[in-house]
Amino acid sequence: MAAKGRCWACWETTDSLDNPRIRACISCKDPDLRWIHKICIEKYLSSMMSPLSEFHVGKNDGFQCTRCCDPYNVSIEQVNPWKVVFGDKFLRCAMTLMTFCVLGLSVCCILVLREHNPKDTLVLDVLTFPIGDPQFPDYLPPPTSTANPEYEEKISLPLTAPPVLGLEHDFPASVVELSNTMALPRHFKSDTDLSPANPPSATPAPHPSTGVRTLSTAPRSRSELNANPELPPLTQSQPASINTLDEVVLRVELKISHFAVAIFALCHIVNVVTWRMVWLHASGKRVFVVKSYDEPVDGK
Repeated sequence: MAAKGRCWACWETTDSLDNPRIRACISCKDPDLRWIHKICIEKYLSSMMSPLSEFHVGKNDGFQCTRCCDPYNVSIEQVNPWKVVFGDKFLRCAMTLMTFCVLGLSVCCILVLREHNPKDTLVLDVLTFPIGDPQFPDYLPPPTSTANPEYEEKISLPLTAPPVLGLEHDFPASVVELSNTMALPRHFKSDTDLSPANPPSATPAPHPSTGVRTLSTAPRSRSELNANPELPPLTQSQPASINTLDEVVLRVELKISHFAVAIFALCHIVNVVTWRMVWLHASGKRVFVVKSYDEPVDGK
């Protein structure tokens, strides 16, 4: 067998198992124009226009030599998508970084949900709650303590009322616990409640339509202040601010839970879509494989 000449693309005379010198065409007789490295010819063909393009001036059966016009023994093979994704250093680092960022955001969202809704059905509690500004129950009691002697009358919640956020699992027991621990301040009673027909120890009558005992937030009268000089002054906005603060806290916690669920879903959607696009790109990648004419050709 005649000695191989140098590669006419890179002018090197060394071979390797993965990159040997091959004969890409038959008619070229010059030793320096006959041999070319396998990787060199494949890169050269990849940079050229596809032979199936309408603007290609060569033969329709494949690429050809620009000197002797003999066609190359070319075949197009599909590359394994995993090799494309993990073979490119930049793409591998980018996809790995994106995946770890999504996992980190998912863990943060789960921790936020567990903090604001520490029930075992936290996702169901958040997803089943109506989106938007929720209509919180008007009978939601303010945070009070039985240790304060100013609180004397207990608040009772109806068992038929809709569940409050966080009380879904054991609502009757929670109502009993609330009724035993929550009390109504004395200064929440109005002048009507202090009339002879309604002594201070009487329990407020339930509302005829809802069955819920309403709490009066009217300011104390001058007679009540004279009768109880030890009570601090109370403005009309204070009881409303207590209830408003509770509702604002619940709304903020609910908004945070909704935001965490949205971020969790958005991160995973972006991750899946990105991987899908990269996989489609890698699946459609094809390379040119050039065989030497010294090797046996199928069908010839």
